[in-house]
Amino acid sequence: MVQAYVYDVYYTLRNWGVTAFKLDFAGAFTSGLGHGDIPDAARRPVLYADPSFCRITACRKLYGIIRQAIGEAHMTVCNAPWQGVIGIADSIFLANDIGNLTDDESQDERPARRGWDYFRERSRQVFTRYFFHGRTWWGNPDCFVAENDAADNHARARLQVVMLAGGQYKCSNRLPQWKPSRMQAFLKGLPRYGRAARPVDLFENEYPRVLDLPVDTAWGSWHVVGLFNWESQEGVVEFDLSQLRPRVAGEQLIWDFWEQRFVGVSRNGVGLKMPPESASLLCVRPRAAHPVLLATDLHFTQGGVEISHCLWDGEGRTLSGRARRAPGAAGRLFFYLPKDFRHAESVPVEGGTVWSTPVLFNQPEIGWSVTFSS
Repeated sequence: MVQAYVYDVYYTLRNWGVTAFKLDFAGAFTSGLGHGDIPDAARRPVLYADPSFCRITACRKLYGIIRQAIGEAHMTVCNAPWQGVIGIADSIFLANDIGNLTDDESQDERPARRGWDYFRERSRQVFTRYFFHGRTWWGNPDCFVAENDAADNHARARLQVVMLAGGQYKCSNRLPQWKPSRMQAFLKGLPRYGRAARPVDLFENEYPRVLDLPVDTAWGSWHVVGLFNWESQEGVVEFDLSQLRPRVAGEQLIWDFWEQRFVGVSRNGVGLKMPPESASLLCVRPRAAHPVLLATDLHFTQGGVEISHCLWDGEGRTLSGRARRAPGAAGRLFFYLPKDFRHAESVPVEGGTVWSTPVLFNQPEIGWSVTFSS
């Protein structure tokens, strides 16, 4: 009777046109009928009509029935035992609710969820489960939450966690009241890249501070490296280029995405001085003997989804390509020029210069071309 009822409910919803289902409060399968702040003593044991069912069997049975009812519609499961939904769920909640950042616009009934320590712990949960992503299901790191009065360093850190998780990409803010800078930062994660970053120091630090996301395109490959200073004081966060996978060789150009600045050229690694409770997003790209597209401010992968084509013409000393964004979007392309190449208004940096040009999308895809002199 119960199984038939569950099937009928979800079959009806699917026939109404629902294409995505979020199933929450599934912790009852492992911790009894209770959730959140309910004391253990108040939780009641789960009793099944068939005493041969263990909790995992019951979980798989229930969600299997829902899967049959909804067909190919997307199923997100929250707080479920993972063994109970492998092969059934499309995406899985990676951690507890990420919580609201401030009191101004969002009111959460659990004030501790607004704090940095809570966010740091939930971020560790997200990072340590990266290897499931794209193999058993898509990861759901919860929403990006950063209201207007949130500090920029906290907002960047929260957004960076969601970006690097590679899975569902959502925000939970009042969009009509959201200040433009927050919205513009959020849009830099769309579309999602779909690949989860690997915490390279997972077994070295209590909270991973270095995450490596390899980016591969038809025109080039590089790494996006997320750095986190989880401490309440300023500190230096270091990473070695030998930690990156696939391995890199030779000199690498390092660009800071959030600050839009050239960090330097390195064969070994980087040590970045970071403010307390902050995050940085670096692009690590191979240096070449000719000008290269160093980065963009359009997407956090800095070329992974928004640059569809990029080609160097040595004879014409021209770098050209095509870029994709929503009509009306605007941003900048950044180029690294070795010392044998010049462009008006370029800024001297280590071993060469950096130059940028604005791009405006009056259509979904535009071409760009830059010619350099000697």
